[in-house]
Amino acid sequence: MRIPKSIGAVIPLLACLSSSILISAFSTPSPSTSAPTSTSTSSALAESMTISKIPIYVGGFFPIEGHWAHELLPRTVQTAIDHVNELPGILDDYELRMRWNWTMGSPANALRLLHDFVSSGPPVLMTWGPMFSSVATVVNEIAPEYNIVQVVTAGSSTLNDRTRYPLTVRISGDEDLLNPARTAFIKAMGWTRVAIIFEDTDYFRERHDARVIFAGFLPDQALIVFCKIFQQGLYGSKFVWIIPGWFESGWWRNPDPEIVPCTSEEMEMMLQYHIGFDGDQFVSDVEEISFNGVKPLPHHLEYLRALHEMDDNSRDIYAYDNLITMALILNSSIADVEQLPGYSDGDKLRPTRLDDFTYSDTDMDKVEIEREGIRNSPVNVEQFIGSTVFRILNYSDKNGTLHSVENRSIRWADGKRPVDGITYQPIDETVSSTVRIIFYSLSGVGIVLSLIFFSLNVHYREYRTIKISSPTLNNLIVFGCLMLYAAIIIPGLDKSSYSEPKIVVLCHVQTGLISVGISLSLGALFGKTYRIHAIFKKAVERLQKINLPDSKLILGVFALVFADISIIMFRVVLDDVHVTSHCLDAQLDMTDPRQEIYFEPTVRMCESTNQIFFLIIMFGIKGILVMFGIFLAWETRDVAVSDLNDSKYIAFSVYTVAVTLAVAVPTSYLFMYQVDRRFIIFSCAVLFANTTVLCLVFVPKIRPLCSCTLGNRDMMKKTETSSARPKSSSHSFHFHSADDGVKKLMEELVKVIDGNVK
Repeated sequence: MRIPKSIGAVIPLLACLSSSILISAFSTPSPSTSAPTSTSTSSALAESMTISKIPIYVGGFFPIEGHWAHELLPRTVQTAIDHVNELPGILDDYELRMRWNWTMGSPANALRLLHDFVSSGPPVLMTWGPMFSSVATVVNEIAPEYNIVQVVTAGSSTLNDRTRYPLTVRISGDEDLLNPARTAFIKAMGWTRVAIIFEDTDYFRERHDARVIFAGFLPDQALIVFCKIFQQGLYGSKFVWIIPGWFESGWWRNPDPEIVPCTSEEMEMMLQYHIGFDGDQFVSDVEEISFNGVKPLPHHLEYLRALHEMDDNSRDIYAYDNLITMALILNSSIADVEQLPGYSDGDKLRPTRLDDFTYSDTDMDKVEIEREGIRNSPVNVEQFIGSTVFRILNYSDKNGTLHSVENRSIRWADGKRPVDGITYQPIDETVSSTVRIIFYSLSGVGIVLSLIFFSLNVHYREYRTIKISSPTLNNLIVFGCLMLYAAIIIPGLDKSSYSEPKIVVLCHVQTGLISVGISLSLGALFGKTYRIHAIFKKAVERLQKINLPDSKLILGVFALVFADISIIMFRVVLDDVHVTSHCLDAQLDMTDPRQEIYFEPTVRMCESTNQIFFLIIMFGIKGILVMFGIFLAWETRDVAVSDLNDSKYIAFSVYTVAVTLAVAVPTSYLFMYQVDRRFIIFSCAVLFANTTVLCLVFVPKIRPLCSCTLGNRDMMKKTETSSARPKSSSHSFHFHSADDGVKKLMEELVKVIDGNVK
């Protein structure tokens, strides 16, 4: 059987129902818009009951006796019962009555009342209430054992669980139906982070920097928690508290000081500007009310108008609507109940009636839910300002938008909308423009200087001064220095808009430029030193012929380059090089501190799982190369042949490179995350070492070229050379004191070197 609509609710059910206990009849006073009036009750049935009608009973779980918000409920429910009994077309053959008592908001009292219903007195077919979710979730799990259908206004979504609550019908708005309105409001405020708090405020304070907070409490719990929140200072212009909008008016006033150690004024201070969401459950025009086609009588409409005009009327409207819903359910059940096996009434067999129900009657205990009996209505957004709750916005699920109510706007403590928390805005740390320009310019000067030296080296390669210094190896030194100068450009780039793959590629390119550049420049430099060392050690001391042409030395340099390229390629293929962002200390944006925007400097660096192994290999090779160069420079320190001035300058170059690397490498790691300083250290090291090497290698050869005349240029171009005559010193070779064989070999030394260069 299909159950019709009640006021503002859809309750489609098939029901044959149950239950009963303490009998009370009520007078039917008119509602008042002023202070609530008392309700008269008795323990007997109403004397005015029509004899021809069959009495049937429903049960009532009323909340708290003596509470100002609940004292009108019994009268309102009895008025609804009287209206049902007066309306034609609803339970025409029956007289609806109620057995009820107060539960005082206690599940234990509610269970005791349920026991009274089932153990004595006429059975109740259905129950009204409980109103509190904490009570309903307990009682409604037990009531189905006695085939009792419960129609409740409790708001807990837990009651939708048909496994635990198969006979529970909710006519109040579901809390979940408020979520679209909450979501729309959060989006409209521009918030992206919210928190939900239930009980543990200490954990909440310590672990979360939440500013927009949904509080999921019942009023009694809310008083305790909000007092703790007040004591911890989690209120004011930085915080937005969002609580259920159905809390009773003035629920925070006069808390029990033994439970809540805060005054009403302190609670009011804490709750300032909080937001509430509540469903707009009530019709705006009572003339539209129809009970499944049955229109209320004129004096019923007068009562309903007065009920709508009452202050804080939601509980009484729900109570009235709840009872009407129960009557419509019972009325729709009559035809189905009559289809059940008949009852013997003396000599006659009559159809089954509603009053034939017993708690063990399995033929009348089925409830079929065709659709969820939940209201779907507009949602009000309310704000607490001063000591009053104002309806600010209205949300309609039809178009999913928020609309202002009476042109009201949301107000905030300091006039500005609170932010949803600290916002950390990453800012890529890049080399400052001034530093970049300075070192790019110096690098450009170095590149130009390298190209000048390269041009001179090529143009005068047949001149004796250039030729004897191995121009091909000099060219490799220049190329290596050019690569190192170019390596300054990459770390100075502004990579804030670069993608991660592009940054990874640049990292590999920079590694290649530095590694190959060092191998070319130092490899060629040390190659020349090694040849001088070999000549003097073997040719002079052991009287052996040396064959070290440029081709062999160049092959050694390219072997170093090949090793570098192989290591880099292995890393590209085998290692997972990625970009890691390292966040530095955040700084508050002082242009608008209230927005709590912190600029967080971020340094993006290339890292990988096996990075340490590749660095060890790379630094190991370069370290061995430098140590080898230092060894050669030390071994050739006493060579003082004028045509072999390379030996002395090469030694200076080696020492310069070694000292620079020893200082720059650890210092750059010390300033790993200070972009400007690290770039300055790296650039200064490259510029100083590169420029020093270039000048020491080429300047001594340029001076003779510039100072010579055209005549002695011809002399310089001759391939023949006279014997070297160095100055006598304690660190020089004294040709006149050597025996004839050594003297002759020394006279031919330059020729040997000249021949090896070819």
